[in-house]
Amino acid sequence: MPLLPVCLIEDLYTTINDVFPKQILIPQALWLNTTCADQAVVLAACLKTCQDEPFAYTNLQAVLAWGLAEAGANVTQVTGLLPSLLRFNTSLFLEQILRSSKVLDDKDPSLVGSNRLCAAVNSYRLVSYVAGLAVALALAVLLLRIALAVLFGAFAGAFAVFLPSFTW
Repeated sequence: MPLLPVCLIEDLYTTINDVFPKQILIPQALWLNTTCADQAVVLAACLKTCQDEPFAYTNLQAVLAWGLAEAGANVTQVTGLLPSLLRFNTSLFLEQILRSSKVLDDKDPSLVGSNRLCAAVNSYRLVSYVAGLAVALALAVLLLRIALAVLFGAFAGAFAVFLPSFTW
């Protein structure tokens, strides 16, 4: 392959092997019963959905609650800020954060892995908020650049007017 570094192919191969596993192990908590787990083919009827209990990933709040619990956020600070910004049901959100924290504290690998998988699958619920935040950030940068351009133009004009008074 011309014009490609020699190490590029090896880097791509290593990255693909690291990111994409050779096999996916479904956590025990996602199986409906143990007889389904022993079969070679995974049937959809044998798996719980992320909307079922004990996961209850039915809205954006559940995904954020798991992410905040995973990050180890202070519950009292988060429940004061996020619900007012995103119009959440505060009591439900607090309950979800506490439930997620309890799952992490229990350290059951099956439940933790299942919640991580469900949070990753349901992270699509965050797309509109992330896109809105990106647009707001881009708008803020644009307004700052416009303000700086106007300010620079005003200074340049003022200095151009007063510059001849400093010359002999």
